[in-house]
Amino acid sequence: MRRARQLALCTVSLLGLLMTEPASATWLSLCDANTLPPGAQLLASYASTSGSKRALVLSDTPPPCNTVQLPVPASQVSDGRLLSPGLAKAIQQGFSLTGQQSAERFAASEVAAPETASDPSQLPLDVALLLQVKAVAFGHEERVSVSQHNGQLQLSCQAGHSPAGVVLQLPYRGLPGQVAMQLRAQYRASAGFEIGISDSPRQQRGDPLTLGALPARQSLAALAIAGHTPSISMPMPTQPLDTGSVQSFTIACPVQAATLELQDLRILPARPAKPAGRSLWVWQPAAWMDEPHVLLNKLNKAGADSVFITVPVDLDSGLVAQPDTLAAFVKLARQQAVKVWAVVGDPGAVIADQRAAFARLPAAYRQYNRAVAADAQLAGVQFDIEPYLNPGYALDPAAWHEAYISTLTQLKQVADMPVDIAIPFWWATQDTPQGTLLDRLAPVVDVVSVMNYRTQAAQIKQLAQPFLEWAAHHGRQVRIGLESGPIPDEVQRHYRPWQTGTALMVTLGAQQVLLQLTEPVTVKPAQAGLQPFRFSHETPVPGSATTFAGKRSALLALLPELETLWSAWPGFAGIALHEFEP
Repeated sequence: MRRARQLALCTVSLLGLLMTEPASATWLSLCDANTLPPGAQLLASYASTSGSKRALVLSDTPPPCNTVQLPVPASQVSDGRLLSPGLAKAIQQGFSLTGQQSAERFAASEVAAPETASDPSQLPLDVALLLQVKAVAFGHEERVSVSQHNGQLQLSCQAGHSPAGVVLQLPYRGLPGQVAMQLRAQYRASAGFEIGISDSPRQQRGDPLTLGALPARQSLAALAIAGHTPSISMPMPTQPLDTGSVQSFTIACPVQAATLELQDLRILPARPAKPAGRSLWVWQPAAWMDEPHVLLNKLNKAGADSVFITVPVDLDSGLVAQPDTLAAFVKLARQQAVKVWAVVGDPGAVIADQRAAFARLPAAYRQYNRAVAADAQLAGVQFDIEPYLNPGYALDPAAWHEAYISTLTQLKQVADMPVDIAIPFWWATQDTPQGTLLDRLAPVVDVVSVMNYRTQAAQIKQLAQPFLEWAAHHGRQVRIGLESGPIPDEVQRHYRPWQTGTALMVTLGAQQVLLQLTEPVTVKPAQAGLQPFRFSHETPVPGSATTFAGKRSALLALLPELETLWSAWPGFAGIALHEFEP
């Protein structure tokens, strides 16, 4: 009886163990990509600038590398990625996944923390300020009423001698420093008003610098019948004003009762120059090899004076594959005032063990230029490297930026011709320990082509301006690129921390991993190193916000406006059009 009782207790204990342990344990591991455990399920692989690779894997046994057991089976893990320490900290209160949704699954391409307030950017030229300013009435006699509606401002002043009016607070900080400007106002006024501007010190003192007067412009009733809104322009001063800290405009009331209807207020270049020519990318070598006249007709129709073409290189000889055909095309293009640039790119070019192979391409272009007459020479080479496309970039952007700068320094020496680089608009705000990324690129490039792939005019202008300022400051040139090729719609899925969710952040040694799950998982407070996130909502990310595909008329209508604006900067080299059909 005693022995039977002992056997029963052992049986109960064994059953208890079987009930608490998963039938098949799943291990999440970060291993050297060359020594993966047998049967491992690959979630993601990551490269470093040195060329080493790591792999994030799932397995049913713990491998001899950095590993942790998961509370869910491998069959419920649909995706996984490493997080940089900064991003892991930033998403504690939630995050978003951007990607494409198919019938089978959601394929996320980017994880981002919730947007936070950032430092105000420089005030962009030629944008409707009344859509963005905050109007605040001032005056001790309370003789002012102000309203904003549909991008217009109504100001009504009672008679009085005490200073009164409205302050238009800008959501920006500072004016461009590399271009002469003017303020243009479109308005109707029953009497004369005065307009001023304040930098940070003047804002604190309440002492705006007077720009000029807004004279009376007929009666509002008469103007409504005429259907005309007068405008006035006045130069923007640079002294005595700290243009880098401009914060507001002020409109002061006259002593008599008066009304002002301000319909538009914007800052424009004072002296627009002749617009620069356009440029196009042509990726298929057959376009210039087989049908050069067709291509040149296309360039002429597009108003292009430059073209970026793919120039094949024979890697065995290290020479341009068809030099005679290239020379004939370049000569023909020059006769039509079109400059021909070679374009070449590979994100792996910044990886240490791949640089030498990539450098053979500009070396071949250099050899070609030295072997042909001046009228057959390439105008330069564009490096479309895009290091952020490397898996692993997001884990350590600083290291990849250093590798990019080192790579370009080497390529510039090899090419021995003008160098253009294609970079994204968001690099305008990238810093390095030795200064901004853009400033550090200035010594090794001649031209920057900014992939400013947006379609909303005000946003295009705002994103382009830092590069125009940079080019003017450093004596470089800048092209502003717009996209017109097809880009698919995406969705953005938003998540918030919760006890149960279909996203799970897992601590894996010193790293954080974000997993997407097919089924919700519940984590108890005592389970350290695990944080679930529940799905909150979804927002569309239409491709039409990035590309002018299907909106050719809108693009053609916008181009002259942008070209006139940007030509005020001395370094503007024209608009570059990607996947454009004139």
